[in-house]
Amino acid sequence: MNEVTKALAANLKRLRGRQGLTQAALSVRSGTRLPGISAIEHGKGNPTLSTLAALAEALNVSVSDLLREPKARV
Repeated sequence: MNEVTKALAANLKRLRGRQGLTQAALSVRSGTRLPGISAIEHGKGNPTLSTLAALAEALNVSVSDLLREPKARV
């Protein structure tokens, strides 16, 4: 799994959890199929830009927030 895929998986799971959403709830909110969300969070998905945009909009974040590598903890 490359670094962008790892970042996307971690960020999507973190941002979804921060809002108290299940994968199913995010699926409904974003119009993205549940298996697709699960695959992305497990680092196995290859989402389109449209999917990333829908997920970002549903989470009220930018696409870059989904793709940004987490800051290293000190």
